[in-house]
Amino acid sequence: MGWKGNNPVYFAGIGPPFIHTTPEGCGFDGDQTGYRSRSMARSPRNHLHDDPRLTAVGLLIEVHAGLRSAIAADLEAHGVTGTAFEVLLRLARSPDGRLRMSDLAEQATLSPSGLTRVVDRLFDAGYAEREQHERDRRVFHAVITEAGCDLVEDILPSHLELVDRNLTGVLEPDELDALCRALRKVRAVVRPGSDPALAPPG
Repeated sequence: MGWKGNNPVYFAGIGPPFIHTTPEGCGFDGDQTGYRSRSMARSPRNHLHDDPRLTAVGLLIEVHAGLRSAIAADLEAHGVTGTAFEVLLRLARSPDGRLRMSDLAEQATLSPSGLTRVVDRLFDAGYAEREQHERDRRVFHAVITEAGCDLVEDILPSHLELVDRNLTGVLEPDELDALCRALRKVRAVVRPGSDPALAPPG
């Protein structure tokens, strides 16, 4: 909207809106040091700014970003990236320390190409191995090695302390249970292949 005498001009933003009024023919007051403003009620066209769905997803994104940052800093002291630790931890928590590569791709928060690069580095470092399926030669498993298990065991004490300090210890037991139930429900929608309990045998 342009400047029209003393007509108000609305500037949309994240915070509370303001109406700015200006002298005739100019956006600034006489000495050009600024303009006068007065608050007004929120315009009906912007009622979606207050939608609680924005609050919910915004809080989740902020918490996720904060946790990832804290975890990355902790893992850096062990010389491991967050993605590498995620893969090793998923393998360590799986039956026999193994997962089909396709299942690992579904569960990991990585693109297929990104996962391939991480897993290849783990193979090269001796923390994991690739094994071919006994009956179906087209299927490969990623298997954690003894060295990989040792690395995970070395990292877990400080990792769990960080998790307790930033997440689990902040919540009451019933709040934590409710959070886990809620996150599983959401995960089933946004990442339907990520639940190991629902993965096909093999």
